[in-house]
Amino acid sequence: MVYLLKNNVLCLDSDMLLAYTALRSMYHNNNKIMYVSINQMCYELCGNINYTRAFKECVISGFDKLCAEEFIIIKDKISKTEFVLDLSGLYFEKEYFVEVDLEHIRKVCNCPCRVDKGSLLKYFLTMVGTFSHSIFAYKGIDERTGFVGFMPITYIAKQAEISEQTAISYNT
Repeated sequence: MVYLLKNNVLCLDSDMLLAYTALRSMYHNNNKIMYVSINQMCYELCGNINYTRAFKECVISGFDKLCAEEFIIIKDKISKTEFVLDLSGLYFEKEYFVEVDLEHIRKVCNCPCRVDKGSLLKYFLTMVGTFSHSIFAYKGIDERTGFVGFMPITYIAKQAEISEQTAISYNT
């Protein structure tokens, strides 16, 4: 499971969200100083090495912005794409967060459709953030689930900073 701070999902641009999601997935509370490479981040998001150069450029752009905003601090720069980072800025406790399985993130990042993967990920995480684990809906006579989304698509699209038409196309 990857735990993402809900406010960060909403306030970060799509490139920053890609980098943030990769780093949060690799982050461990007991190890705030970590070696990280851009390729490692791309691999974390995709689960393979078949990502495009454009995807990698988005991750680099997001990484640079996270550094500029001081979400992460570069302790040592090993090369243009390898760093020792202080990830303590990614730590959060008792906040509103989005819980998502890494497998789902990878499905989004490996989607064969020709769309901006960062934008698609932001839409997906925004939608998952509307799920309520305390509301149940029946899926049959006796089955029920605690994952009910209750926000209209116009709200989700606005939060994800995409048009309603784009949100509809992402749903198909």
